Amino acid sequence: SNAVGGSGNERVDRVDVYYAYDDLNSASLLGRMLSNAIAKCMEIQTANIKTRKSEKGDWEYYGVMRGARSVGCPLYYILEHSFHTNKRSAEWLLKEENLKKLAKAEAKTIADYYGISPKILLGDINQNGRLDAMDYLLLKRICFGTYLPSSEELKLADVNGDGKVDKEDYVLLKRKIMNGE
Repeated sequence: SNAVGGSGNERVDRVDVYYAYDDLNSASLLGRMLSNAIAKCMEIQTANIKTRKSEKGDWEYYGVMRGARSVGCPLYYILEHSFHTNKRSAEWLLKEENLKKLAKAEAKTIADYYGISPKILLGDINQNGRLDAMDYLLLKRICFGTYLPSSEELKLADVNGDGKVDKEDYVLLKRKIMNGE
């Protein structure tokens, strides 16, 4: 997040995404997508993309961007998720669940840009990319009615794909975990 000094500036609320000053590799395209996704996720009205170059105009102003360029990164950005001098945005950014939403929105935007679709792993209820004891515990709790899953978790808990979550899914998941699938 950024900061603004001075009286009355605590209301400044916008997303700024900085991309390569010369639009190397059409960096503005993904920059615009990221800016819009962040603004939508954080419910901010203004989403900007910007560049900043040296006084002579022949290199990146920000050291982190010069560094990324010097090692050959094809695309590099600075993402400013609003302003920590804005109370609403600062409070929003301090909540772990909001940071997770933001990370998912940014990851989805990057995946969409590159045409990558997520791999769905039935049984991976906690969505950590593998089948493990936590998934087993969650499925057990779902079956016993001691855990109320989200609609996405419920889809993932249907390990055998028969449209319902029951003991068959529980046994199948246990087998998959024990076999290291």
